[in-house]
Amino acid sequence: KVDTNSECGEGPLAIASWNKGLMVYFQDGKFVGWGGAVDLTTMNGIGFGSTRAQLDEAFRPKVEETSLGTEFSAGGMSGILESNASDAAISEIWAGMTCIAR
Repeated sequence: KVDTNSECGEGPLAIASWNKGLMVYFQDGKFVGWGGAVDLTTMNGIGFGSTRAQLDEAFRPKVEETSLGTEFSAGGMSGILESNASDAAISEIWAGMTCIAR
């Protein structure tokens, strides 16, 4: 399924999405980002469902409380943790240009 979101801060984005949660973002026909609750991982295995402890071990993430919840950024990606606890899982993950409403 492909939709267009015209209300993104950096301009309209075309968003291709699949049933398993992957969303791929395009602007002016060019790939600009991805996100969702998907089974993609970094080379060191960090992805949806990884814990805060695993994230801390693999990267030096910046973690802060935002209007989205416990938000992190590390290694060129960002996401949401279920909480700030070491066993909290990554519940959302994205990289590149996306349209995340804060």
